[in-house]
Amino acid sequence: MGRRLLKLVPIVALAAWVATSCLEPTQITVDLRTTFTCANVDVIMMVGGKKVADQTMPPYTATVSTCRGMNEIGTLVVVPSAASGDGVFVRVVAGVTGTRASECLDPNHPPTAKCIEARRVLRFVTHRKLELPITLDEACINKMCPAGTTCDHGNCISENVCTEMCPDAGDDAGMEPDTGVDTGVDAGQDAGPSAHAVLLAAGFENTCAYGDDMKLYCWGDNSRGQLGSTTISDQGPLVVQTPKLGQLVGIAIGNAFACAHDGQEAQCLGFDKFGQLGDGMTQDSASAVLVGVSGTLSELTAGDSFACIKESTSHFCWGIDGFSTTYPKPAPIVGDPGYEQLALGATHACGFTVGNLPFCWGTNGDGELGADPQIVMSVGKPTQVANLSKVVAILGAGYQHNAVKAGPNMLQRIFVWGKNASSELDPASAPSPVITPKDLGIVVDQIAFGSDHACVIAAQKLTCRGENKDGQLGVPGPATSMWQTVTLPDPAKLVAAGRAHTCAVTTKGDVYCWGAKPAGPGSNKPTLVTLK
Repeated sequence: MGRRLLKLVPIVALAAWVATSCLEPTQITVDLRTTFTCANVDVIMMVGGKKVADQTMPPYTATVSTCRGMNEIGTLVVVPSAASGDGVFVRVVAGVTGTRASECLDPNHPPTAKCIEARRVLRFVTHRKLELPITLDEACINKMCPAGTTCDHGNCISENVCTEMCPDAGDDAGMEPDTGVDTGVDAGQDAGPSAHAVLLAAGFENTCAYGDDMKLYCWGDNSRGQLGSTTISDQGPLVVQTPKLGQLVGIAIGNAFACAHDGQEAQCLGFDKFGQLGDGMTQDSASAVLVGVSGTLSELTAGDSFACIKESTSHFCWGIDGFSTTYPKPAPIVGDPGYEQLALGATHACGFTVGNLPFCWGTNGDGELGADPQIVMSVGKPTQVANLSKVVAILGAGYQHNAVKAGPNMLQRIFVWGKNASSELDPASAPSPVITPKDLGIVVDQIAFGSDHACVIAAQKLTCRGENKDGQLGVPGPATSMWQTVTLPDPAKLVAAGRAHTCAVTTKGDVYCWGAKPAGPGSNKPTLVTLK
């Protein structure tokens, strides 16, 4: 989607700051959004140097009267001088639901006026492009914040913004390298005890945990704002705000995006090129946006670039399917018989019906659909998995893997099929894929798949096998076909795996991670993740 500039905004918005240079100009794109319908918001955006004496009217002022989308006001491109060290001050004043922005500029405006103000002070990186998202949220109507702070989702946070390439704070005494910028994020480093995790999810290079303090913590890669921060560097844990949700009951992570729900509404943030955020748009967002489905929600799950959730008795999915068709808004599964449970792999999905029969669809490069990949490359509609019935639970659908619990009462076993390149499913047939569902040989309570490894919890004992190049098994040594015990201070309760990292929650609620950076510590040693 091409950028559309705000009314009266030239590319050299601060022409007086532009210096002649053979290098790429410094460029800051202010991306303005709102939780209201855009047409109901009247905005004045003011931009100038950080040390401008009168910040009520800096060198450049833009009055916004056009919309780019229902909740997208537009963008303002600022090109400051590469020699400037003072930074940029951005002030956005908005009037909503009938109030004019010009009224809000008056400090003596009537109490009936509905005004929102957002301020940002940032140190730009010379000769680099930086995107600064700002969301005008209804929770900030008439919210007064102390000097040096600004309202974000109803909370007063520091107005200072920085990037991973900013100079040390000591280079500019008035500029702290904070990262909390209209992103619904809190660095989470306040003093106090660590929260205990009650939910855990892992994706490609990210992990999220929901704490007993009712905060969502995420860490790892942030290339698409999936941690709720505009700072591109890997970070965490950060507190990700989900302002439209109550107490979370489910979280899921895909490739550079994350979603959560509270049983009635769902929100997502991060990578959105293929509609992974489910809000009808295809633009990345470092602030959580509402997914276009609500009601009685459950069974949230995510694949590489798509996600699904159950609303009442039907499942709805959004993102891109295995056939390059995008669904920016949640759409029902074609021929959905009312799956009891659904799980997503990288580019496939599996579910089971009320009759306990398993169905899969999507790509089949490693036999993840339960069919020979030499014969069946992909299936565009739910197809029953042969040689398997009486499925009572789906334990996991990893990258190209599946695991279900099936069989009559008291005789239920764990069956797996799909990718087996590193003996993660069946050492006897590795590296060939497991096409026909095979008994795992052990009964487990939980199972998690990475790209080439598997971890299980049985009787609160955590073991892993498969590839170990990045220490994702939690033990030293090369890849192995033998189950390796991961040593934790307390018994294991939850486990989740990303591409090449693994995280677990103990019975005390402590989170430990190991394996590849950025979501893991970069070693095979389980490392405590502090949630605060």
